[in-house]
Amino acid sequence: MKRSELLAIVLSLLCLVNIATMFMRPTPAYAQSAPIILGVQTSLAGCTWPTTYATVTNGMAFCPLNLSSGPALALAVNGGAFIQVPMTTASNGVTSFNGRTGAVTLTDADVTGTGLKVVTTVTSTATSTPQ
Repeated sequence: MKRSELLAIVLSLLCLVNIATMFMRPTPAYAQSAPIILGVQTSLAGCTWPTTYATVTNGMAFCPLNLSSGPALALAVNGGAFIQVPMTTASNGVTSFNGRTGAVTLTDADVTGTGLKVVTTVTSTATSTPQ
């Protein structure tokens, strides 16, 4: 698993956990540690703490970003500054496997011990008989 994929999964899980926490304890962020989720912004400068929560001492805020370079997320804790966390897209397909790169084709050695056999050709013949 690539680092960017792992980062995206971790951030997604973090968001889900914080959202679940918010529903389990529906209290204002300035009184408890419920997260604040802001509307989508087009720049980091657009991410600011709402005045209601300007003096938060035990809270976290999420600010989704829709940047020209792609999606990102900004996070802030305890009323502090927002920090941008870049989100990159994963590449399609396998880039390397067992020391091979490019369009990787499985060999018998790749599946040794699984009880499977790599089939390189499949032949099928179908016959239709009217009833």
